[in-house]
Amino acid sequence: MILVTPRLDIIEDRNEVRLSLDLRWVKLLEYLDIKFQIFGYQDICKVDNEYFFNDIQGVLLTGGNNIPGLNVRSDSVDYIRNDIEKKIFEYALKNQLPVLGVCRGMQFINHYFGGQLKKIAGHAGTQHLISFNQCKYRDRIVNSYHDFGISQDGLADALKILGKDIDGNIEFFRHNRLSVWGIMWHPEREPQFVGEDLNLLREIFF
Repeated sequence: MILVTPRLDIIEDRNEVRLSLDLRWVKLLEYLDIKFQIFGYQDICKVDNEYFFNDIQGVLLTGGNNIPGLNVRSDSVDYIRNDIEKKIFEYALKNQLPVLGVCRGMQFINHYFGGQLKKIAGHAGTQHLISFNQCKYRDRIVNSYHDFGISQDGLADALKILGKDIDGNIEFFRHNRLSVWGIMWHPEREPQFVGEDLNLLREIFF
């Protein structure tokens, strides 16, 4: 059972805050036969109690929302989500649960460990090549939907580079000791699920 954190969206013309998760994540996790629980923000008061995590064996931090503290406007929901994910992430670290951060989730992990993020152009709504540092991963074209990236100088010391784009921006990392991973592309957004992505999720969560 893995815990999946969704994004929060402000719908201004309806004066609503909505919890959002791309249904393609549901399809992908079901395809892999990974049992999951979507974090509900009605559970905010529960994350301080360890019993809430009794059945949780891994964490998936999905995309969306900004990381508060960057040189961009942050909405209240950015701070709410950040506080919640920090508590979830710290529980996972304490109990050595596997964690995968995707896009914003990867940025969160790097920022948590003291790394820096930078504004990046030309990476939203496109595709580009990634070169991997390990032979078991082959260079490939991935999708890209982010406005912030991680340079080599901005990577936290606790993390090691597994893949970069042609400009040297970090697209794939792992913690030096723990099963904590980050990828900047979205495996759920591919027209057909990619074998390498499926194998990566299996490696992390099985």
